[in-house]
Amino acid sequence: LLCETASSDSDTIVRRGGFEFSLRILHRLPDMFPKSAITFEGGGEGDVDLHLLRCKLVAVVQRLVEDPVPSVRHAVAAHCGSLATLLGGGRLGEQWSTWIVDTLHTFLRDEDTAVRAAAMDAVPFVFTLLRGFAHKYVYHALFDQADPAQDDPAQAFRGLGGAAVAGVSPSDQVVPWSEVEALIQKGLTRPVGNVAASEQVAAVNSMKRAAGMLLPALLKLCKEAPEDVRCKVAAVVGRLLLQVKDEYQVLGLGLARGESAALRSAVRGLREELTGDLIGPLLLALLKDGHRPVLATLLTEMMALPPSYALEADTGQPGAKAKRGQYPMSSVFDFVDELVSQSSPLDQGRKWATIEIMPRELLESLVAALEQVAKHRDWRTRAVAVRGVPALAPYSTSSKTQDALAQVCVDLMLDKVNAVRLAASEALCLTALIRGEPGHPQGDLADWSEALVIPQLYNLMQRSPPRERQLALYMVQILISLGAVGHDVTVAVLVPLIINASKDAVSNVRLAVAKTLVFVTRSGVANEAPGDGSGGRGPGLAPLLVDHADLDFALEKLCQDADQDVTHFARQAMRAFNALPHTKLSTGKAKLTVSNALGAAADSKAEASTDSESGAI
Repeated sequence: LLCETASSDSDTIVRRGGFEFSLRILHRLPDMFPKSAITFEGGGEGDVDLHLLRCKLVAVVQRLVEDPVPSVRHAVAAHCGSLATLLGGGRLGEQWSTWIVDTLHTFLRDEDTAVRAAAMDAVPFVFTLLRGFAHKYVYHALFDQADPAQDDPAQAFRGLGGAAVAGVSPSDQVVPWSEVEALIQKGLTRPVGNVAASEQVAAVNSMKRAAGMLLPALLKLCKEAPEDVRCKVAAVVGRLLLQVKDEYQVLGLGLARGESAALRSAVRGLREELTGDLIGPLLLALLKDGHRPVLATLLTEMMALPPSYALEADTGQPGAKAKRGQYPMSSVFDFVDELVSQSSPLDQGRKWATIEIMPRELLESLVAALEQVAKHRDWRTRAVAVRGVPALAPYSTSSKTQDALAQVCVDLMLDKVNAVRLAASEALCLTALIRGEPGHPQGDLADWSEALVIPQLYNLMQRSPPRERQLALYMVQILISLGAVGHDVTVAVLVPLIINASKDAVSNVRLAVAKTLVFVTRSGVANEAPGDGSGGRGPGLAPLLVDHADLDFALEKLCQDADQDVTHFARQAMRAFNALPHTKLSTGKAKLTVSNALGAAADSKAEASTDSESGAI
């Protein structure tokens, strides 16, 4: 009664206070009933009474949704995530999920800019909640079929801790977001045997219904709104695409078990209806936007990187020369931790997996649009556009799109602006992280690292301009830093490449070699734990470096170089090399054979000798 009275008050501040008070009451309503009285199916002793109390409060909130004062509507729009969390979930909560989506749709078309912006911020989190509701999540609880011997049910009520993902959760603090996101993650990462096909189908249907309501409104905004609003739309679309990718991977686990025809139909709906018909037009419109901040925001979100990564392309001066022999540690090194270890609702090992959620026609259209943007006259836009390669590469399932994406990087590696060349080399190296999912045939899709990245390293080393040989050494640093290739490939392919470059006639290239050797040897010191970079098998990097027959000889030669800068860094590398545990491998084999990588590299050398100017892969 107090909330209803406040919502009808003539004072705007009182009406906003009435809404916030309604949220507080919604937050505490479940505490009026024993936990055993609340069920997911809605048949518990307290389910009906709780539902009726929520109905009364929703009627109050609906009146405020239609309030004529923008500040009141903004207060509701900014808390749509809280409303969805507190009302949704369970059989009786399905109608409130639909009501929240309708309310968001209304706010996205609101005449006030601030209201529309607040509604856009809530869209990704509401999608996350819809998926969580389908997977048995209800606020403060997670109704699953886990084995009590392996999973403590009390954990569902304590929460799992951890901070909310930056940029995804709404900013209001009515509900504990860390607990909400932890429980949803717990539901999405349950053992495969505990996730029923009906849950997966329900999650896809919920996402399709919500996208059908909200994405057309976002498409209209990205064509008409100011640049800052379009940036918000780009962030929302990038996050939604990642959620579709996550849900598709959950569905893929069910398909691997030979699930029902309904599950296969859900997969088709996710790929063709949700991604192809709804998200696809938004992606195309944003790629063709023409404004660098919009493009940078979209590609950053598609790669699940922090928002600050989108700002890196505006650093540097066009045509400025780097310090002698130095390729700076550019933006990708600042975010290695986020790239490799950022939290995700699914297993980290599948973060960079190839996944078929885009229809081939849509992907080809996106690649064609990216090729046009990569030819933009503004160098900063070209530097941002090349990030579309690692953003789109996980969705490529054919050699045609794979080659087209790689060629974007290859062309921009020859750009006249240093920052563009660096960005292109980073983008190509990031594709080496992409792996095919186990049990999913890749058709004619080649391995990114063996077929594209390493051959391009050899191409650059064969070219006459010294700056391109320096760029190849910079790529070696990136590959090792990201852990994109195994330790065996590092020693059998990359280290010989560095050693050969140490004999270069240009002192700046030898200086880049010395700095790269510092990086490699220090990586060996820091990475003495067993593992080959691709799953924890095989010897560590340190013994492989120590056992290499030519590495110490190359270091000695560089320490005696006529250039003082070269000798300075070579001595640093020698000290790091001497700090490695000098224990020979029992096999006595340091020069490992990596047949696929070396075979592709040999083919690349032949191509480079006949077509060195084009730099074709």
